[in-house]
Amino acid sequence: MKEPTYPKVSIIIPVYNRGFMLQRVIRSLMDQSYPNIEIIMIDDGSTDDSYAIMRQYPQIHAFSQENRGPAAARNTALKHTTGDIVLFMDSDAIAPSDLVEIHVKTLSKHPGAIVQGQVISIMDLDDAFVVPFSLRHYSRAFFATGNVSVRKSCIDEVGGFDDATFRKGWEDLDLGLRLRKNGLKVKRLYKQGYVWHFEGSIHDEKNIYDFFADRFIEGRSAVDFYRKHPSFSIKLMTLAGSFFFFLDKILFNESYLESTKFYNRILSLRKRGQKGAAVSKMHFAGYHFYLKGIQERIKEDGYLLKKSGRRKQRNNDRQVPVKGDHSN
Repeated sequence: MKEPTYPKVSIIIPVYNRGFMLQRVIRSLMDQSYPNIEIIMIDDGSTDDSYAIMRQYPQIHAFSQENRGPAAARNTALKHTTGDIVLFMDSDAIAPSDLVEIHVKTLSKHPGAIVQGQVISIMDLDDAFVVPFSLRHYSRAFFATGNVSVRKSCIDEVGGFDDATFRKGWEDLDLGLRLRKNGLKVKRLYKQGYVWHFEGSIHDEKNIYDFFADRFIEGRSAVDFYRKHPSFSIKLMTLAGSFFFFLDKILFNESYLESTKFYNRILSLRKRGQKGAAVSKMHFAGYHFYLKGIQERIKEDGYLLKKSGRRKQRNNDRQVPVKGDHSN
C-alpha cells in the first residue's frame, strides 16, 4: 500500500507588536493536525517583546527586520520558505487545528488555484474557538493574506509582493490580481478553514481609534492600487470615486465617530451580548476613515489618475476579464 504524501506547507506571518497575544497564535499553529509544516515569522520592527516570544519556540523560524510594512516582511519570509505550498496568515489570527489540512486537501483537488479562507472577527480573545462561522462572515475577497494559500511556484512566477509600491494595505490584492492574470482561479472555503481574527478589545477606546487609523492608511494605499491597475472594476473595488465621496458626506459624522458617545454605543452593544453587531458597527464606521484616506491622498497629489493612467484604464476596460475570473 502506497504511503500518503504530505507536501510541505510554509506558514508565513509578519508580526508587529503582538506580544500580548502571540503565544495564543503560536499555540494554535503548534496544534495543527497536518504533519509537514514550517512556521516562518518576521518581526517587522516591533517595539514590544514579540521577537523575544518567537525565539522561545524552537519550531518557529524567527527573523527580525526594520519596520518596512507587511509586504516587505512577507517577501523576507518567502526568501526563507522551503515549502511547496505557502499559507499566509496574520499575527492577530488564531487557527483551528485542521486549518492547514483543509487548505492542502483543497489545493490537491484544485492545484491551479488560490485557496481563500474566511475570517471571523472577534473583540475578545476568549471568543476564539467559540464564535461560529455565519453568513455575515463570508467574504468575496480573492487574496486576503489573513487566511489564504497558494503554491510557492505560482508566487515565484509573478514576483512576490510589490513592497516598492505598497507598505500597508492592498499589497495582498495586488499579488492576487497578478496571480489571477497568470491563470489562477479562486477557490473559497465555506463553513470550514476559517480563522478567528482579533479586532482589538473594545474595553480600550484607543483600539477603536487605532482601527480607524489603519483604515485611513489603507485608503491612501488604495490610490496606489488603482493607479497600478487602472480599470473601472478596480475603481469600484477601491471606492475611489466622487459617488462614494458623496455617500461619505451623507452617512458619516467624523466628530461623532471620534467621540466618547460613539465608543459608549459600541461598548453598550458588547455588554448586551451583541458582539457581532458591535464589530459590524465599527467596521461600517471605518469606511469613513478609509474614504478620508483616499480623498486626502488625491488632494495632496492633485490628481487621481494622470492622463497616461486614464488612457491605460480605457484600454483595460476594453479587454476581456482576466483568466481565472470565474471564481467560487
